[in-house]
Amino acid sequence: MTRFLFSSLPKPIFLSITALGISATVTQVVALREFLSVFYGNELVIGVILANWLFLTGLGTILGKKSHHLRSPITFLSWAQLIIAVLPILSVTAIRLSKTILSPAGEVVGLLELFLASGLVLAPYCLLSGFIHPLACVLFSRAGEENRIGEVYFLDVLGDILGGLLFSLVLVFWFNSITITYLLFGLNLAATGWLSLRCGDSSIKSKRFLWISMLLACTAVAVLAQLDWNRRTVEKMFPRQEVLSSAQTPYGFLVATRTGKQVNIYENGLPVFSSRVAIQAEENVHYTMLQHPNPKRILLVSGGTGAVFREIAKYLPDSIDYVELDPQVVEWNRRYGELKDSAHIRVINQDGRLFIKETGKKYDVILLCLPEPHTAALNRYFTVEFYQEARRVLAEGGVLGFGLVSMSNYFNTETRKLISVQFQSLKSVFPHVDTIPGSRVFFVAGNIPVSSDIPTLLEGKAHFTASFLTPEVLKGFITPDRVETLREAVEEEAGVNRDFSPTAYFYQLLLWLKIFEEQAIWLVVGLGVLLILFVARLGPETLTMFNSGFSGSCLSVTLILMFQALYGYVYFMLGLLVTAFMVGMAAGTMVANLRFRSNERAVLIRLEWVFVAFAFLLPVAMAGLSGSATTNPGSMVAKAGIPLLLLVLGWIVGIEFSVAGRALKERVADVAGRIYSADYFGAAFGAILASVLLVPMLGLYKVSFAVGLLHLISLFVLYKGTRRIPISEAAAMVGYIGFFGYLMLSPHSSEKVYVLSYHPIYIWAIVLFLLLLSLWILLGRKRIQNLLAEADIRLLSVIGLVPMIFLPIFKCWFIIPFLFCHVCPRKCVFGFVRPFAIPMVCLQNLHHRIWCARFCPVGILQDAQCPRGHQIPASIKNQIRFGLLAFFVLIYFWIEEARRNPEMGPGTDLFLFLFTNNYAFSASILVGTLLIFLVSFWIKRFFCDLFCPVGAFGALTTRLDQALTKGQRDESRSTEDGRQRANGNGEGKIIGSKGNE
Repeated sequence: MTRFLFSSLPKPIFLSITALGISATVTQVVALREFLSVFYGNELVIGVILANWLFLTGLGTILGKKSHHLRSPITFLSWAQLIIAVLPILSVTAIRLSKTILSPAGEVVGLLELFLASGLVLAPYCLLSGFIHPLACVLFSRAGEENRIGEVYFLDVLGDILGGLLFSLVLVFWFNSITITYLLFGLNLAATGWLSLRCGDSSIKSKRFLWISMLLACTAVAVLAQLDWNRRTVEKMFPRQEVLSSAQTPYGFLVATRTGKQVNIYENGLPVFSSRVAIQAEENVHYTMLQHPNPKRILLVSGGTGAVFREIAKYLPDSIDYVELDPQVVEWNRRYGELKDSAHIRVINQDGRLFIKETGKKYDVILLCLPEPHTAALNRYFTVEFYQEARRVLAEGGVLGFGLVSMSNYFNTETRKLISVQFQSLKSVFPHVDTIPGSRVFFVAGNIPVSSDIPTLLEGKAHFTASFLTPEVLKGFITPDRVETLREAVEEEAGVNRDFSPTAYFYQLLLWLKIFEEQAIWLVVGLGVLLILFVARLGPETLTMFNSGFSGSCLSVTLILMFQALYGYVYFMLGLLVTAFMVGMAAGTMVANLRFRSNERAVLIRLEWVFVAFAFLLPVAMAGLSGSATTNPGSMVAKAGIPLLLLVLGWIVGIEFSVAGRALKERVADVAGRIYSADYFGAAFGAILASVLLVPMLGLYKVSFAVGLLHLISLFVLYKGTRRIPISEAAAMVGYIGFFGYLMLSPHSSEKVYVLSYHPIYIWAIVLFLLLLSLWILLGRKRIQNLLAEADIRLLSVIGLVPMIFLPIFKCWFIIPFLFCHVCPRKCVFGFVRPFAIPMVCLQNLHHRIWCARFCPVGILQDAQCPRGHQIPASIKNQIRFGLLAFFVLIYFWIEEARRNPEMGPGTDLFLFLFTNNYAFSASILVGTLLIFLVSFWIKRFFCDLFCPVGAFGALTTRLDQALTKGQRDESRSTEDGRQRANGNGEGKIIGSKGNE
């Protein structure tokens, strides 16, 4: 233990790396909160920003492989830490200024702008921070003369733990973002100064220049503090508005502004309320309150403006319980929102769902004045489980109501499903449910009959007065056609919304993405290409670390969402949950460095079995904790279960990182760059996919099973034991093809993918790639093989051609795809490119079938599945493939003749039989493709050698070439033998003597 904690390195280096870890964690959280204020964050925005952070840091670790070339590593570390001290201040300033640059009129920023802006702002800090990781490993290894990556990782995780606790328990309560960056500046500046004094090995001149730079940086920060830089940057975020106040609380970034006589309050960039808007208050209150004959006990969850309370007061209630999580919002409601203190109003600063779960009071009406479920945290208020909890606290004749999406006379697919999910979820809990077509879609549900006929409910209520909801306005809102449109929408089957299967959040996310659908698809395609480029090059140890980073991030998100659903959004507990995972990682790293110091491959295999068991048993533990939380929500044993699971998860990830780092017997800088980058890239994909795609689509339980299957792949790779085995290529290609297939079969993305695949840029890129590849083969590969490695060309072929080649499998106009593109009424990208691609591919096959052997994506996949397996006997193989080739050629000309002469063509009936007149998927084709795929694990090139016409044509041309050149080869051999006899060489004499004998 002593040897591990106290290395031979001086303490300033320990403290410098720990300070960098603290700074990285705090800067990440601060930057994330600032970005949310600009980009109106949901989980997708959070995922993109975190992915950018992790990707760029991982890229920095790859660049850090060059750190062993540095002449003075400690001097470089001193300068890097000085730059890192200044960068958080510049980053926060750049984020706030980007609001006016990217959305000058207040419009929603697109995904592409989000990705590029966050990448540009974060790049300097992340790249430099990532570079320092391998540099620190080199410093440690020079001192200890061995691989010390595990110790550096321990110090980094220790800094993360301290930074997380420091921010969660201290900084977030007392300081704004700019002040926090000043504190980080002081921390890193102190570490830089001590490191320079105690460990510097540079010249006096270089040291003097470093100290002068530190003095200038201190002066610049002091000037910014004197200028009240925080207020000045906040004012830049809200042009043409007077900023009254701003505050950063544990729950968000609040800003109060004034425009004319109207006061607006924003939380994380989204408007919470405006003092002069009456329509929202009236609709939020009256559509629900009118359902109850005499509402006396009211529960209001969020949205407690003065206007809302004035409307509720018209019903003369006995008590109003107002639940709001953030006390600062309540305080500003009093200051700016005309909220008056009253004996009837009780303010409760608590998570709304947690209050409903724990309270024993009964209410006549529950009003949910919440935003739409565009985040997983908000989705908790629109699930079956929440409705069950709300019904428990409703009185016998109680009513619950809320508004959702904007009401229009036409709903797109996502809106219809979102409305239907909410209606079906309410219907599964309440006996009476109805919808009201106001300015938004309003839902009312209760234990008594409810109605959307608001004008009728107003009859007999002479005391009722409203500024907006007059009888005339209501008649314009609640018309027969709008009521019928809404009824049709709620009848659509879309399932129900649950805590562990957040369907409503998924449809809300799709609805949000509708604004940027083309950008979203290109972003997804770009991430997919990046994933394939990275994973296809991983060896067993680095693939294991990639999976470990992905699984650690993915399961952490899953467990945190589970805790949030069961116990409410308790900010302090969420901070402790993240800390529990980090503590587990630190403990695992320490254990690995103290115990597992030999036979690393065997240890990794055992750890992967542990990971598989943990992932497969996790749903059982989650179900048990869920049941315990339902029966006894206040039990500390139940609440401690999820932090304990996170601790164990972090422990496994920490051990795997240290063991994988020592399993690679290479230069320390190279090993550190590979291991750190695999971990960061895996965590990046896990963070964005878990919250955005996997959890909403699969649910919490299935995500855990998917992680277990992922680690079974790692086990297989580790058992194979070679550095770069084909199975990793097969796994990457299958994932790529499977994801593309999902996009093609999904009704939300099929048409968009089709349109993008037909884009001229993609088509010309394919044609140009095949043309250059043909020239490369025909002109002689050896002459230009240094220009681009053959492995890189194979990778480009897979990435670029898989969408084109596999698109007809998932959707086609014909029963049999690929063969009838020349008569297709609506050619896809394959049908359009085929006349250009097939001749070039056949031309490449003239040179020893090089296309089929090395560059065809299908052939690459089949070789990866079965590099050395069983083969079909040549006689059977030739009869089948040449017979099929002849049949396909005959069918081609037969149908071509029918197309030219419809009245005389002999293939007209065959065309009508094969043409489905519907661009859709065929279950039989998908089943057949799956069978061929499975058989290809046992029989080498099963599809290529039997069914592929291009492969059969290549084999035929090869046979013809061999037959035509056989005589030339025999003649050349005879000429060479005669020349050797004439020269009288030794070989000729031996042959001659044997002939005489």
